[in-house]
Amino acid sequence: MRSRPLWLWTFAILLAATLPRLALPGMFLDGVTHAAVARNLALGQGSFWTPFYTATLHPAFHEQPPLGLWLLSLAFRLGGDHLAVERIFSVAMACVTLLCLVGIWRRVHAGDPEARAQAWLPVALWAASPLSSWGVVNGALENVQTAFTTAAVALVLRALSDRRPASGAAALAGAAVLAGCLAKGPVALFVLALPLCWPLFWRGDARRAAAVGGVLAATLLAGSLALALWPEAREGLGQYLRQQLVPGVLGRRELGAGRLGALSALALRVLLPMGALAALLRVLARGTAPRAAGSARPAAFFLLGGLAASLPVLASAKQADRYLLPAVPLFALGVASLALPAARALAARLERRTRSAAAALALIAATIAVSALELAGPGRDRARIDDLRSLAGELAPGEVVALCPALWTDWGLHAWGQRLLRVSFARQWAAPAHFLAPKPVSCAIPPGCAPVPVATATFTLHRCLTLGRAAG
Repeated sequence: MRSRPLWLWTFAILLAATLPRLALPGMFLDGVTHAAVARNLALGQGSFWTPFYTATLHPAFHEQPPLGLWLLSLAFRLGGDHLAVERIFSVAMACVTLLCLVGIWRRVHAGDPEARAQAWLPVALWAASPLSSWGVVNGALENVQTAFTTAAVALVLRALSDRRPASGAAALAGAAVLAGCLAKGPVALFVLALPLCWPLFWRGDARRAAAVGGVLAATLLAGSLALALWPEAREGLGQYLRQQLVPGVLGRRELGAGRLGALSALALRVLLPMGALAALLRVLARGTAPRAAGSARPAAFFLLGGLAASLPVLASAKQADRYLLPAVPLFALGVASLALPAARALAARLERRTRSAAAALALIAATIAVSALELAGPGRDRARIDDLRSLAGELAPGEVVALCPALWTDWGLHAWGQRLLRVSFARQWAAPAHFLAPKPVSCAIPPGCAPVPVATATFTLHRCLTLGRAAG
C-alpha cells in the first residue's frame, strides 16, 4: 500500500512546525550559551573535558557533560562561525532521531508490509508534539541525547528480535547509552529498562532479553569504569556532578518548572497533541479503520518505555519540559501503534486522490515563503543582536569589558556578547579598555572613560584610556 501523500503531509507538518521559527534570530538562553561554548572549543579555547565559556563566567564550563558541546564544535569547524551552524546541527540531530524512529517502526512491523509502509505515522506524531519542534528550534542539547537514545532503542530492538547473536548490537546500544549520558546526563539510562520490559509482552524471549540486558549493562559499566580511570574525564565529570547534577536533583539549584512542570508538559505538550492527531486520523478515515491486529503489544511496550524515560524526570526536584525530549519518540511509537488501523484506512483512501498531495505541496510552499519573510523579522533576540553587532567595530575578540553593576545579572548579555563578539564582561576591572552601561546610564562611569558614538538602542559604550586586564 502506498503512503506517499501521507509522507508528503508529514514533511509539510515538520516544515511548518520548525522552519519559520528557525528563520528568526535568537534561541533560549541555554542554546546561545552552549553554542558559544562549542564555538570557543572549535577555535581551540578550552578542551573536551574542560570547555571554556567566558573569561569571567565559567572559564571552566562544567554546567553540562561535554560530548554534545564537542559534537557541536565539530559543526563549527566544518561550517565556520555563523549563526546558522547551531541551527543546522540541531536539525541534523533531529533527522538522526527520525531516521531511527522509521527504522524502529519497520523492524517492529517487518512481517506486515502494509503496516511497515506506514512509517510516516510515528514521525507525524513526533512532529505533533510542540516539545519536539521547540527542542529543534532552540538548539537544546537534549536533541543530541535523544538522537543517541533513539539509536540505542533501535539497537536494543535489533538485538532482541534478530536470530543472529545479540551481543554486537547490544554492545553498540550500551555505547549509545553512554554517549547519551555524556551528551546531557543520566536520563539516557532509561534504555536499560527496555530488555526488562520485553518479556512482559513477548514471553518466549525472556532468555534472549536477559542476555541483551546483560551485555547492555556490562558495556555501560565498562565504559563508565574507563572514564573513572581517565584522570581528565574523572575531573571534568566530577565537576559536573558536584556543580550541576547532584545539587539539581536534590533541589539545591534552580528548580525550573517546579514539581508539576514536567507532568504538565508530558500531558499537554506530548500526549494530548499526539492523541489529538490520532483522533483526527480516525475522523479522516471516516470510521472505516479495521480493528487493530497485533498492535497492542508494541503499543504497550513503547508506552511503557516512554514512562521509563519520563518517570525519573517527574521524580526529580529540578524539572524542565525539555528533559522529556528523549521520551517523545517512544510515546510517538506507542501512540502510532494504537493509531495504525486508522492510518492504514486513510492511506488506502488517499492512494486514489491527487488533491491531497497538491494541498501538502501548497503548505510546503507557503511555509518556505513565510520563512523567507521571517529572516528579517524581529525574533526573540533581534534587538539585542543588532545592538551588540553595532559594537563589533569597537570591541576586540577576547577583550574583557567592564559592566555597569546593573547589567551583570543579564545572562543573555553574557551569552550573546560571547557568541557574537567573543567578548567577556566583568563587574570589577582594574583598568578597562571599554565600559558598558545601560541607556540611560544608571551607574558611575570610571574615571578616564569617554562615550563612544555607536548606534545602540539599549547600551552606552565608553572607551577608557588604559587597556585593561582581568581583575576578577
